[in-house]
Amino acid sequence: MPSKSHAALISKLSLYIQQSFEQSESLPNLEELAEYAQLSPFYLQRIFKAQTGLSPKAFGEGLRAARLRQQLSHHENVTDAIYAAGYNSNSRFYEKSYQ
Repeated sequence: MPSKSHAALISKLSLYIQQSFEQSESLPNLEELAEYAQLSPFYLQRIFKAQTGLSPKAFGEGLRAARLRQQLSHHENVTDAIYAAGYNSNSRFYEKSYQ
């Protein structure tokens, strides 16, 4: 059964991931998140996935995908939307879309 302290921590980490992405269009890696949470990367990964059903990386990629969907309605071509969503190149987007 998930603990309330884990739920609060995951909520805090989710917000941290979201704010990092909004400010810099980059996602924090597992080591950065673990340092922020003062946990080992392995333990953080385990409790994050237990609480959300996603790894921290998958959670962040979901944020990026949501931004891409939003950007597609604001740009005339897909390439501009890809860059506006935070992908560094077309190949990064296509690499992620086929996984």
